[in-house]
Amino acid sequence: MALADVTLYAWERGHKAPAIIIPVREGQSPLEVWESYVENLKTHADLNSFTPPADLEKPTEQSFKKLSYEPEKHSLLLANTKNDLSPAQTRPTNWTKLMLDRGIKNFVLPPAVGSVLSKNHRDLFHKEVAAHFSILFPLGGADVDPHIYGDIPNGARGYNGVLDIYEKELIQKYIQSEKGFVYATCRGAQMTAASMGYKIVQDVPSQVKTAHEHWDVGHDVIIDSKNELMAKIWKGLEKIFIYSYHHQAIDYKPIGPLTLAGVAADGIPEILVFKNGRGLLMQGHPELTLGGRQNIGDLDAARKLFDGFVLEARNKVRFTCGKILL
Repeated sequence: MALADVTLYAWERGHKAPAIIIPVREGQSPLEVWESYVENLKTHADLNSFTPPADLEKPTEQSFKKLSYEPEKHSLLLANTKNDLSPAQTRPTNWTKLMLDRGIKNFVLPPAVGSVLSKNHRDLFHKEVAAHFSILFPLGGADVDPHIYGDIPNGARGYNGVLDIYEKELIQKYIQSEKGFVYATCRGAQMTAASMGYKIVQDVPSQVKTAHEHWDVGHDVIIDSKNELMAKIWKGLEKIFIYSYHHQAIDYKPIGPLTLAGVAADGIPEILVFKNGRGLLMQGHPELTLGGRQNIGDLDAARKLFDGFVLEARNKVRFTCGKILL
């Protein structure tokens, strides 16, 4: 028997807060799914810290609308803390404004929302995400669970293995679809790289003896100006100044789906691009510089970066005619 369809619904909250996306199976109501998700977080020992914050109002059935199919106008942020759902949280609202300034409506996906679906239904859900969003934003946050990339803990901290399983699964399916563009920062860059088969240096200060400070500082990133995407975005610049806030790093190897496109003076990988042109990983936080949340970093370089990857995403988005082809 064929699986019931999975449809994406958006909870429009108004004001500056991004709409929340949930997957709804055929025969369910969006409100039923949301209530099931919240209850699942409360009762799941590994996920209850992600239960939506107190300032998140309760939706009604009328709060949810079926998501329209406009991938070139839609981006999706992957929440990895409960506060990413709060209307008062500046992180998602900052991203949303930066996208809106570029003609794109940003949405947020709740942490581990795939937990309400079976594995087969999650596959349908991931296809819907790939079809509906031209840009995927895996964000900064806690460390990635070392088990995700086949290591044992050795300096990683604050990770949540259950959340990481759902996030890795979604990122992998999005990348494999080759329909949109991934732009990821900090933890999001590490999670994306881990989803693509790379390992993570779990604690740069203790494991890379030549490393300079990367935690809450500004520093230069040396750009590979010969890289096609770097040349498009920064037009021959040899270095940019970024705000840095990380103690982990991607353990880059040239054999793989990523190309190294920017390094710190100490050799730590700072920028990596997809060899197929469908993604850009940044260890630093230009979104904080551009959004006025941090006074460290090159504002002009951050602006060019956002304009550049949005244009790349629009140029590369693949439209799909009809759900049967998703």
